[in-house]
Amino acid sequence: MGLVATVVAGDQLSVRVGEYAHMLATTVSPASMAASKLQMYEAFNLTAAEAVARAEALLDPMMAGPDYREGVAALREKRPPRFSDLSPG
Repeated sequence: MGLVATVVAGDQLSVRVGEYAHMLATTVSPASMAASKLQMYEAFNLTAAEAVARAEALLDPMMAGPDYREGVAALREKRPPRFSDLSPG
């Protein structure tokens, strides 16, 4: 996820956090973000095998959905994505 992939000076931390948050808000579908958050919260109470199974269960429908197709199309066309605002069920 790149959450600890960069070290910055203390006075630049707020700027870099803002940039990272902006990137997530503009390039990740709301449904994907919700599924990722759900997976992280649930993983605390699961074994590694259960967490992997849960991740797969969340990923499969996401990859079959319209936001996945839109993300791929936006990347290919070098344009910002236009995601739906639907969260996973």
